[in-house]
Amino acid sequence: MYIKKWIIRISILYLTITMTSFSAAFSEGLFPINLETGSGFIDSTGQVIIQPIYQSVTCFFSEKYSIVGIGSEYADSFGVIDSTGSFILEPLYSNIVPDLSVSFMKSEKPGILYVYDDMNKVGFLNLQNGFFSGCLYESISPPKDSPFLYAVAAGSQNAGYIRIEDGSLAFPFAYDVYKSTPFENQWAWMSMTGNTDGNWIKEDGSVFVIPAGYTLISSPQNNYPVPVRDDATGYQGYCSPNGTIIKPEYFYVSDYSNGYAIVETKAHDWCLLNETGDILLTLPSGFSYQIWRNRIIAQNEQSIRLLNFSGKVLFSSEFQGTIIESGNSPILILHDNKTMYQEDGEELYHICFLYEDGAVLIPFEDNYFLDESLLEMYDYGIFSPFIDGFQCVYHDGRCGYIDMNKNVVIP
Repeated sequence: MYIKKWIIRISILYLTITMTSFSAAFSEGLFPINLETGSGFIDSTGQVIIQPIYQSVTCFFSEKYSIVGIGSEYADSFGVIDSTGSFILEPLYSNIVPDLSVSFMKSEKPGILYVYDDMNKVGFLNLQNGFFSGCLYESISPPKDSPFLYAVAAGSQNAGYIRIEDGSLAFPFAYDVYKSTPFENQWAWMSMTGNTDGNWIKEDGSVFVIPAGYTLISSPQNNYPVPVRDDATGYQGYCSPNGTIIKPEYFYVSDYSNGYAIVETKAHDWCLLNETGDILLTLPSGFSYQIWRNRIIAQNEQSIRLLNFSGKVLFSSEFQGTIIESGNSPILILHDNKTMYQEDGEELYHICFLYEDGAVLIPFEDNYFLDESLLEMYDYGIFSPFIDGFQCVYHDGRCGYIDMNKNVVIP
C-alpha cells in the first residue's frame, strides 16, 4: 500500500543552524533554551549554565563562542560570549555572522565570525586564538582554505590580503577589486589597480608561468599541473606552475584531483593520468568520467559506477542517476532521477549514500528521500552532504537526521 509522503519544507538557514546546533551542543555539552525571560544554555543535566537573558543565542562555534543578541523586543545589538558566559565582544555591533564556508566544529580550518558595526564596516574574529581585527574593511571574502582573507580597504576600491592569524598584511591594498580574486587552492588572480592585466600569484608570492602560445583553461590548484590549450592546434594538455608543458595532445583534459586527472584522447578514449602525464589506465568507452577522492565515477544515461584507480568496479547501479554531491566528502550521494512523490509542486527523490570503498551506507530500496528544495541547494553548492557527520533525510514519510553510520540521531 502506498504511504503518502508528507513534505516538510526546510530553509537553508534553518537546516544549517539546526544541524550545526545539534552537533555543537553535543561537542560542547551545552544546549540552548528559549524561555519567556530570554535565551540561554543548560547542560545535559538540565542545570542552567548561562542565564536566559538574551534575545537570541547561537550554538557554540568551534566549541568556544556563541553569538548573542540583546534588545527590548528583538535582537538589535550583537556580541560574542564564551562557554562561561563572559563577553569576548561586547554587544555593540549591528550584526555578527559565521563564515559558513568554514568548519567550526573541527580544527582543520580556523573558524571566523564576521562583525559589522553601525556604519556597515566589517571585521573578523578568529575563533581559534580570539584575535579581533576591528571593523576596518568595506568587505571581506571567505578564506577558502587559505590563511589569507581577501579584503577591501575602508573608503577605497583597493583590495588586499590579510592574515587570519593576526590581521597583518600579506599583500598590500593595491589590487583592483573588480579584477582580483580571493585565494583558493593556494592561488589568487591579482591585477594591480590601473593595470589591464594580472598574474596568478601563489600564497608564497611566486608567479604562475604561462609559456607563449598557450592559454590556461582552468585556475591553478595547489602544485598540480593546470589544463592549458595549445593556441595553434586547439588541443589540450597541462602546464606545471614553473611553465613546463605536458602533452598538449588531448581532446579534453580535467583538473587534477588527489594527484590524478582524466583525459579524452583524439580517438575519444578516456584515460587516467598521474601527475607527470603518464597514462595509468584506459577506461571503458561509453561513459563520462570524473575523479572523486581516490575513486573514479563513471556515468552514462543508463548507469553510474564507482571504480578504483586499477579500474575495478566497486559499485554499479543500473539507473539514470545524478550525482548530487561529491567534492572531498567521504560520502557520495546519488539520486535516481525518479520523482517518488509529488504534492503541491513538491518532489522527493530516492537517494543512495556510498562510502569511498563502494560499500553502500544507504541503499535506494531503504526508502530514504531527498526534498527537491534540498536538491536545489546541492545544485548551487550551498549545502554539503554531511555537516559534521549528520545528514537530514526523509524516511517513511518523516524528516530526521542520521549519522555517517546510518544511526538515527534525531527521529
